[in-house]
This record gives sequence, structure tokens and C-alpha cells, in this order.
Amino acid sequence: MSVLVLIGLREYPVAATVLASSILCGYCAWTLAEPMAKLVFIYPLFCFWLSQQFTVYDFFEIGDGPAYFAVMDDILPRLTTYDYRGLLALMALAGPKYLNLGFLPTAFLPNLFFDAPGSVVYQLTQVYTHVALVGLLLSLTVKWDVIGERYRCPIFLFMLVSPGYLALVSYPTRHHVTAFAIFLLFISVEACLQKQTVSRLLALFVAVGLIFFCKAGLLPFFVLYLIVRLHNPERRLVNVLLGGVLIGAMIYTYQYVRQLYDARFATETIGVFKDASLGPLMPIYKYVMAIVSPFPYYKYSVVVNTIAYGGNWLLLLLFVPAGMTGLWLFLRVLLNPLKLWRHDEDTKRLFAYGGIMSLSILGGSTGFLMYILVFMPFFAPLFRISDYNVQPVTVLAALLLLNVVVLVLNGENLFDYL
Repeated sequence: MSVLVLIGLREYPVAATVLASSILCGYCAWTLAEPMAKLVFIYPLFCFWLSQQFTVYDFFEIGDGPAYFAVMDDILPRLTTYDYRGLLALMALAGPKYLNLGFLPTAFLPNLFFDAPGSVVYQLTQVYTHVALVGLLLSLTVKWDVIGERYRCPIFLFMLVSPGYLALVSYPTRHHVTAFAIFLLFISVEACLQKQTVSRLLALFVAVGLIFFCKAGLLPFFVLYLIVRLHNPERRLVNVLLGGVLIGAMIYTYQYVRQLYDARFATETIGVFKDASLGPLMPIYKYVMAIVSPFPYYKYSVVVNTIAYGGNWLLLLLFVPAGMTGLWLFLRVLLNPLKLWRHDEDTKRLFAYGGIMSLSILGGSTGFLMYILVFMPFFAPLFRISDYNVQPVTVLAALLLLNVVVLVLNGENLFDYL
């Protein structure tokens, strides 16, 4: 139905993409079958509102948009002429990541459905693509019954209407497809552990392929999750073999993140403190900086008109509730890891997968919240768990205090940014 709307309303691309996205949101709400699920209808309307707020740069120009579209100028002609040899040559020369596979639907679909689409249409097509992918994940999750009904609603609502995801799909990005691949990898491997069928194995193969093209560095962490997941005290030989692989994975992980303990690296790439040297606390610092990024908040007036945000105050301000939500989830897990681990089997698998896969952020620089956002849906069941809570006012106070500390340590004047 949504595709028919895109075809039937090709003369009105903005209305077509918003309506098509609304139809898919209706499917998600119907499938989740909870009153709260109706919140998904916020998604297309809020995304349309966001698309109208750019005043300095548009969707083609903000963020990594220029780089993505430049790469697509190489990729799309080869796809349309079936020049797969040329694509393989590009991949061999620059690596699979160069193809920006996740951005391909955003670059390709607007011209397929509409004549001379503008920047807003490209943005709303990306919005449509994301809800279509989330709808597919929801269908497979229900069909394979890999996540209990109690946790489905908070997980899939988080992927559509959480402030972080609303911000994510407002940028030219490939990471909504990365998020899809990460989630598909989880549900397909869990489904295969229950029962092996052609469709489940095919989904697992597709998920691994997408991860390879989107972010190949995640694959060793997936192996680490499998080791934890398959551990069984009664299988001694298997455990010995898994232990050997675990040691190898730990060595790789250490090599991956050891640069984190270089104070110069920390200062330049993972935060706002000058000459940071936190030793063993550095990973926690890295997580916090990723969650609250872009940070500090008091500098928003300086950055809003840059190419990063295009003058879109609504987009920039989304990062405040997104940071609060992420920090709330992080603090709950950090303060009660063993209790939450033992809560039930669903959360044990979800938290283990999200936690292990999120270790991949430790080896790179912190740009936006987006790098850790793709792992947060696996902690969304915490919205349904009342035990071991952290009060939102505590998170708000912590963020305010963190802003003040940064302001003081960096010797800055708040009035310079007001």
C-alpha cells in the first residue's frame, strides 16, 4: 500500500512520502497491538516538521551529505548500467565501507519514484526507508518469536520516536541501515538457535553481509557475543574451544581499544576535557561523551548555523532529551549490571548483545550520539522494568553539573555563548 501511494502521488512527493510513512507506522501500531504503540504516528509528522526547519544548509549539504552524494555519483551510474566489475574495483581499491551501502536507498529511491526531487523529498524518503526497515524487523521478530511481547513495544517505539532516532534520520546517513543490520543479526541468530530454516539462515547471511559492508569492525564483537551466548557448563570440550576463541577475541579487543589510554588521543577525539587522563575510567568516560554528544550544551548557539546542523534548532535540541535518555539507560545498567542480567532470559540476551556490540565504539572517535545510538534499542526493555531505577531528575542534575564542570575546567565564559 505504501509503495502504491508513492507511485500514485508522484506529482506530490512530499505528501506521498509522509502518507506512505504513515501507512507503515499504522502497520507497526497494529502489529504491536498496545495503546502506547499509537505514538508511532508522531514519527512521520515530526520528521516532516524537522525537514522544514533548515535555514542555512539543506539536506544535501549538512553533515556527511556532500561526501555521500559524491560517492553516489560514482556508484549509481554503475548500478544502473550493471557495471558490477567497476563496483568490485571500487570496493577493492577503497574497501567495502566506501560504497556507503546504507545510503543507497536514500540516494536511489527519490529519482525512481519522483521527477526532479528536492532536498526535502530526499530527507523524507530516508524517513520512509527507515520505518520500512523497522517494520520488516518487527514482522520477523513476531514471526520467529525471538523477543517477548512485553518488550517489543518499547524496543520498536525507541527505534522510531526516540529523540536520537528522529535526529538520525534527519541527516544524510547510512547508519539507519547499520542499525537495521545490527538488529537483524540479533534476531536471525537467536531464531537460528531455536530452529534452523532456510528463511532464518538466509536472514543471518544477509545480516552478516550488511554488517560487513556497513561496519565490518562489528563482526569480531558478534563472535564475542556468540561465545557468551553458547556457553554451557555441561559441555566441557565446547567450553575449552570457546575459551580459546574468547582469549583471542579479548586480545583483539584490547588491541582495538588500547589507543583509548593515550591522553593525547582522548583529548583530541573523545571528549571536551583538556589533557584528559582517566586511566581505567576512560571507557566509562568514552561512553558518557558518546551519549551526550554533541557536548557541551551551552555551546549550541555557536554550532547551530554550521554545516553540522544547518540552522535547524529543532534538530540540534533533540540531542538534549536524546542524551538524557541514553544516560538514564547507561546509568541503570552501570549501577545494577548483575541484577539486570538475572532479570529474565529476554533481557539477558538483549543486554548482553547490546553491551558487547557497543564495545566497538571504544576504538574510534566520538562524533555524534549516532555511534552508540544503534545499540540503545537493546536496552529499551528498561522502560518496562521498574526495578533498579534511576530518577530522571538525577540524570538532569548530572548533565547540568557536567556542563558546569566543563565550563570551569576549560576556563570559558558562559555569556560568550548566550
